[in-house]
Amino acid sequence: MLIFPFKNYEEFKELFGFTEHGNGVKSRKNRILLSYLKQPELLKKVRETGDYSLVNIRSMAELRQVMLDHIQQSGKDDAALPYEMQLKNYSFWSDKYRTDGKKGVTLDGDTRAIRYINMESNHDYKMKCGKMFNHLINATEFGRSLPVQVITFLCEELTMEWCSHNALFNGMELHIDEDFERIYDSDYCKGDFHSCMVDKGHDSFYSNHVKGCRAAYLQNEEGMIIARAIIFTAYDDSGKEYKVCERQYSTDCDDVLKRMLVDRLIMEGAISLFKKIGAGCSDANAFVGINGEDMSHLKLYIELDHFYSYSTCSYQDSFKWVSFHKQRAYNHSDYAYDDMIDITDETLDDYHGEIDDDEFDSYDDWHEYGCDETVVAYHNGHVYHVDVDNLDDFQEIDGTYYHIDNCCPCENCGQWILKEDATYNSDAGAYFCDSECESKYIKENFFYAEYDDDYFHHEEDITTIQTWNEETQTYKEISISCLSREHLIREGKAFGAGDTWFTTAA
Repeated sequence: MLIFPFKNYEEFKELFGFTEHGNGVKSRKNRILLSYLKQPELLKKVRETGDYSLVNIRSMAELRQVMLDHIQQSGKDDAALPYEMQLKNYSFWSDKYRTDGKKGVTLDGDTRAIRYINMESNHDYKMKCGKMFNHLINATEFGRSLPVQVITFLCEELTMEWCSHNALFNGMELHIDEDFERIYDSDYCKGDFHSCMVDKGHDSFYSNHVKGCRAAYLQNEEGMIIARAIIFTAYDDSGKEYKVCERQYSTDCDDVLKRMLVDRLIMEGAISLFKKIGAGCSDANAFVGINGEDMSHLKLYIELDHFYSYSTCSYQDSFKWVSFHKQRAYNHSDYAYDDMIDITDETLDDYHGEIDDDEFDSYDDWHEYGCDETVVAYHNGHVYHVDVDNLDDFQEIDGTYYHIDNCCPCENCGQWILKEDATYNSDAGAYFCDSECESKYIKENFFYAEYDDDYFHHEEDITTIQTWNEETQTYKEISISCLSREHLIREGKAFGAGDTWFTTAA
């Protein structure tokens, strides 16, 4: 049963209906939100608490905010969770972990880990941030009640935000200027940005035809661009101005790098909106406020300058409905428009040529337009036919294209793999081609404890102990996990003091 205060069936279809693509394939909108609202216990929870904010949620941004607010409050109200984990601007609660004044920031510069105090041993350690967020969510009664899809979504969002927070000042330099040519030149960009506009020479669209736009990009210490976006000056119908960070691109589609760029722009006061990062980022209205609030309801436009069908175009995700008469481009189709610039051709004339739309040789049912040639690609198991010149949402693996949300690079060798076929290691918080790649990575990056005959992720998890060798009648120092040594001490199977401990002779 679905609990939701719908006005009518039309509103349901608008939020959760199926989107039909050109080849007849259908996909449901907001499926993670729908999985949350379909919980059998949700109605009981709402009636018990009287909190209708739990069901009055209409977007993923709202889902994220409401869930995190309730998780933090649930932990605070639980006497079994006495220790506070202050991470960035969040306060989570745990039965055995807490943070100190550094609020989770690691001492060794590891941006993908969280530093914490284990209250049982009173020592500081670090843990992969995804694993820690999963622990903190499931530690609360409210968090445990959530569907696994929602928990996974929250962990991914928090991980991306934490990694960006840690890495903000890690040698990255922010630039905001009008050097549009540079951000689309592969000679200045590190790795593959999976963008159909790189090296196409279409950047003159921004310098010649768009009023008030800027190039925004992060450079690493080598001067190479690792993330970039366009900042538009946009307006609503009342004339209110917004500085909008359009869809971001980064080295190997790394969402953490995209988040770093957005966070730096927010810190500089350079933007008031940004395009959602990750799944759904190609939707024209997928805007988010700088405090994380959903702003997809906004209907905006940008001002153009001497732009006509023969002018150079650059592919647009948001502002793609164009009025030549008003010299505006909209992020919606509510008003009269003359054409759309969601194309990769140099001009609209090149796109249309001398034939009608229905006379194109192929149809791109992912972007929903006619084109000359398509290739088969997959997203969440569904088949799409995608323009061969517009594959920035997809990654090629063994000759087949898959959506970048469904695949990732192997943490060990860097080869792109499907997540469903990959080996996932929760301690490393990473995917691997197979167990061989996983084992190689663990041996090279983890720390071996001889006593446990096991590998541990953090050096702080390993210590030493003197063990009795019956054959030589001497003690020998070996490595041991901190937990195992503490266990031996508590059991009376080790004696010593400080950092020097001995196992009792058998």
